[in-house]
Amino acid sequence: MVSLSTTEAEYVTCSEAAREAQRLAKLHMDVGNLEPPPLPIFTDSNGALKNILAGYGKSRNKHIDAKLHLCRDLHASRNLEFSRVSTDNLADIMTKVLGPGKHGFFTQGIGLRH
Repeated sequence: MVSLSTTEAEYVTCSEAAREAQRLAKLHMDVGNLEPPPLPIFTDSNGALKNILAGYGKSRNKHIDAKLHLCRDLHASRNLEFSRVSTDNLADIMTKVLGPGKHGFFTQGIGLRH
C-alpha cells in the first residue's frame, strides 16, 4: 500500500493493530466466554491519534480509504482505547539517525553499555 503522508502510514498501522486486537478479543471470548476489557493500543503519531479521536467529518485526511476507519469505529464503541506513547522508543536506535546524547541513552537502555 502506498501512503501519501506519514500520518496516513501511521493511521494504516493503527487500523491493522485494531483488526488484530479485534481477532484477539474474539479468540479471548471463544476460549473463556468472557467479554474482554477494552484493549489498549499505543501510537507515537499525533496525526494518526488526532484522526482516530476526531470522528467522521472532522478530518483533513479525506483521501484515506474507508476500510481503514475501523480504528475510529472501535475506539468510539469503547472496544479499543487508543492513546499516545512517548517517542523515546528504544527501537529508534535501529530506525533513526541519532545524535550522540540519544544514541548513548538508547545503547544504555538496551543494555549495550553500562
